[in-house]
Amino acid sequence: MSTGEATGGNTNRDTRRVAIVGGGLAGLSAAWYLSKSGLPVTLFEASSRLGGRARSFEERHIGCEVDTCQHIALGCCTQFFEFCRELQILPYFERHQTLYFVDTTGQIHRFCPSRWLFPPLHLLPAVAKLRFLRPADRWRLLRGMSRLWRASTKDFWSTMGEWLRANGQTAALVEHFWTPILISALSETLEYIPVVIARKVLVEGLLSTRDGYQLWTPTRPLSHIFDGEVSTRLATAGVAIVKGAVVKGIRQKDTSWTLCFASGEEQTFDGIVLAVPWRTAIRLLPPQLRESVFSGWVERLHPLSDAQDACAITGIHLWFDRPCLSLPHAILLGRHSQWVFRPHFGQKVPVQEAPDGRSALGVTGDRHACYYQIVVSASHRMPRLTVDEWLKVAVEDVKAVFPSAREARLLHGRVVTEPAAVLSPSEEWQRLRPPQMTPFVGLVLAGDWTATGWPGTMESAVRSGRAAAQAIVQSLRQGRPL
Repeated sequence: MSTGEATGGNTNRDTRRVAIVGGGLAGLSAAWYLSKSGLPVTLFEASSRLGGRARSFEERHIGCEVDTCQHIALGCCTQFFEFCRELQILPYFERHQTLYFVDTTGQIHRFCPSRWLFPPLHLLPAVAKLRFLRPADRWRLLRGMSRLWRASTKDFWSTMGEWLRANGQTAALVEHFWTPILISALSETLEYIPVVIARKVLVEGLLSTRDGYQLWTPTRPLSHIFDGEVSTRLATAGVAIVKGAVVKGIRQKDTSWTLCFASGEEQTFDGIVLAVPWRTAIRLLPPQLRESVFSGWVERLHPLSDAQDACAITGIHLWFDRPCLSLPHAILLGRHSQWVFRPHFGQKVPVQEAPDGRSALGVTGDRHACYYQIVVSASHRMPRLTVDEWLKVAVEDVKAVFPSAREARLLHGRVVTEPAAVLSPSEEWQRLRPPQMTPFVGLVLAGDWTATGWPGTMESAVRSGRAAAQAIVQSLRQGRPL
């Protein structure tokens, strides 16, 4: 199908060519929305798969594919879901209307707002059921949410830790509610999260709509979704996709841009969407352009700078010889392990019985291993742990709160840390986030780290790609009329 057919019959093709560097979610979003403009689009991805950080890997030890880290979308991620609907991948995500908190004794507390009360009153019955909080703290929580809803702009750049203490939130309340919610959303501790960023998550996710809090999790490995299904949809829409194309630099000449590849090849385009991580984007640009595009960034990313620009997330993959929990997910309170998920995939790994009666993973077997993934956000704030130490912490946490896990034996484990999972939500870095449009005709940026009004999430990535597509069209029109 041609681009003209894919965009409703627009056969007036523009001959100017646009390149997208980076096949993560931001680049895929930019490619999709640019495919509707009539501009010929080529997407270059350095790796062999699309998806960027939303990716999977094959666990060769057991022969199955799992995600590097559990990705979730909240119900408030409106543009992400619009993108998924347009690309027909929404059926590959499952909605969860109940959040499960598990306290240190193993008791399960269900968080499910009312379907009948108007926001923000819909939260009243959900908060009332959080029995791990004292009644007085439940009241303080509601009062704190109300104050956050009405927070003054003068408070916005104080930290969330400061704001919570100033607004009567007790240490127990901060530890058991505010911290698990915000650290999982923003991958940072409360002392580094500005109120304005936390407020965005809490107002959009909890307070303003009935469905904003709901979790959506993939039912297939992310690479199947983004490298498989999305890649096919983009190709059908006329986007040329080149994988394994490592861009080493970008040059500007007059009104065109040249991509210099590691292979020695060069290609020239009228427009470039730079949809790569921020460190890569700075490296690819010529020195004379860096400061104009990334004002204030270069000195902060200097090796001798103590600026903490990135937040880490660690995913701990566990295969047990028996079921450990029946819940689809759980927020673990008072534990190093913050969330545990039970993905649909990764479960059907055969378990063999050895002659000594011990179980082991194998290619055949009458039973199947049970797969779970632990997520630890803001792991850069934790002591540095070895793989064995991470596994020990995760297994101990699971066994401590789930009775059915206490006799389970770990058959296999894998630890994957994304050291630069998201841009720091601190005030310093939020003020530096650049817009998608740059001062140079034909050069725009995309990425969850650009200025989208959202923290670094899949929603931010999709928004940035859509904004970049609009910006590149506008930039080319300003530089040379259609």
